[in-house]
Amino acid sequence: MRHYLYTFSSDQPSWSAPSSFLDCVKHHNGLMMSQRSAVVRRGTAHWLCWDFSDMYSVDVNAETGRSSLVNLRVPVGARYYFLPYSTPKLNVGVDGALQLVRLHIEGLWVETWTRQDGRDRSVDSGSADWLRIRVVEIEQPKQKLTERAVCVCVGEKSGTMLLVDQDGRALLVDLETGAVEEMTGRFKGQEWLAALAVEIDWPALFVSRLSG
Repeated sequence: MRHYLYTFSSDQPSWSAPSSFLDCVKHHNGLMMSQRSAVVRRGTAHWLCWDFSDMYSVDVNAETGRSSLVNLRVPVGARYYFLPYSTPKLNVGVDGALQLVRLHIEGLWVETWTRQDGRDRSVDSGSADWLRIRVVEIEQPKQKLTERAVCVCVGEKSGTMLLVDQDGRALLVDLETGAVEEMTGRFKGQEWLAALAVEIDWPALFVSRLSG
């Protein structure tokens, strides 16, 4: 329940000494990290967490190491649970804006939220106003999706979301149109919990290999 920050620089021989940047116990309702991997935007790392009532972004400036806890002010489905939504995901949209994406499990639609004024608020304000900018209904593939589908991760450059249903089927959902592409193969058991979005610029990769 206590999180520490280590930093590494290419001009240093080892990792820095740990510095405490988040104590979940000290928060009045207790805090829980809801996103294992940070979303990095403009030199700041963002983690999504919540106190079973409100959602927050834990922000750490990579240059200064300064941290802040910002209330996202996005309505939560129910107290103690995200239902009827799957666990939301922070991501950076194709336009470079910090976004929150969440899947409505029962209605099978995707909501996209972003900062209302389109720019970063001061970290000292402790809150940020967000606006729901898009609601997209997911197209049904040939084999109908179940209501127990969950959002696994979001691709920051591709504008897609990885969706997994109770049978382990993996599908890519276009966040702009709701179009679905079913992937080959299936996840076994809880394997999907370890899935991460890795997006590769294939032309750039091939050129770098040829030039090497």
